[in-house]
Amino acid sequence: MRFLQYLEDTRSTWQRGFPAELPKHYRQIVVHQEIDYAAMVLPSHLPLIIEMSVSAIGNKSYTQDYRIIDDDETVAATARVVMVMLDNVTGQAVLISEYMREWMSQYAYPKLIQ
Repeated sequence: MRFLQYLEDTRSTWQRGFPAELPKHYRQIVVHQEIDYAAMVLPSHLPLIIEMSVSAIGNKSYTQDYRIIDDDETVAATARVVMVMLDNVTGQAVLISEYMREWMSQYAYPKLIQ
C-alpha cells in the first residue's frame, strides 16, 4: 500500500507545476491504477527513487507510467495510472486543453520525472 502513496506523492508534486492558465476549479482524479511488484524492498533499500513519465494524452485523460527503484538500482515496481481532468463545478470530465497537452508532453516517455 505504501507504494501507491509514493505514486500519489510524486504525482502531487508534479501537479503543483501545472500552468497557471489551468482553471482553479479543475482537478485531476485517478480513474485507473495498476502496479506490478518486481522485488521486495527492505528498510535498508531506502531511499527509493520514483520515476514518472507521461505515456499518453487523450481527449479527457492522460496516462502516467512509474518506476520505483531501490538504492541498488533494482526496479522494485512499475505502475500505470490513468487520470481524468474534472470540472469541480459541473462534476464532468473536461477536454485537455492545448496548452496542457504541450506542458504535459515535455514529460513524455522516455524523459522521466524524478
